[in-house]
Amino acid sequence: EARRPGLFRPCTPTITQDCIPGRFVECNATRGVLPQVLVAPQSTSGCNGAGRVQPQEEVVVQFTKGWAQDGGPCLEILVRPGECWGQDGDGDAYDCMGQCGPSCQKASPGVCSNWSLNCLRHDVCSYYYNSEGGILDESCGHAFGVAVKDYLVPCLIDTRCEMKNFNTFAEVCAADTGASLWARYESEGPAAVRMV
Repeated sequence: EARRPGLFRPCTPTITQDCIPGRFVECNATRGVLPQVLVAPQSTSGCNGAGRVQPQEEVVVQFTKGWAQDGGPCLEILVRPGECWGQDGDGDAYDCMGQCGPSCQKASPGVCSNWSLNCLRHDVCSYYYNSEGGILDESCGHAFGVAVKDYLVPCLIDTRCEMKNFNTFAEVCAADTGASLWARYESEGPAAVRMV
């Protein structure tokens, strides 16, 4: 799998090259711009309910540094599940945004993956703050703790959190399917990335 920066990878305080500035904004700057799903910092709906990721949707993901109730800074981004942002400064892969677990699913028989809005929020938070340490991370540990319940749904027997044929790097970041092209803004070009 070739690892390269995603075409619409957002800039952060530590990622300043091969990225689009201005995708991360203060909370509530994007709401009302267009119809979209909102994932609030305190939302906990799981992937087998209201926290399910739908193909070809746009999501405003809000996240805080630390626990939301502690009043940390709140940021948001308009993102499409499945965006492929490539590697961060440490070499961690941020592809298949919204898929539970690290980056995209490995192309192996008998392997499945869950998708959720909770996992998308953790992916976005972790990317922005260059987080590590799972639940112990000061910036995104809270988002990890909420997302882990979706990661642990046994997808081999409970398929409610899966997206069929949209899991591996080849299926999400490089395919010519409608869902893959949507996640990559392929037909719209760079102007399609909506920012405030």
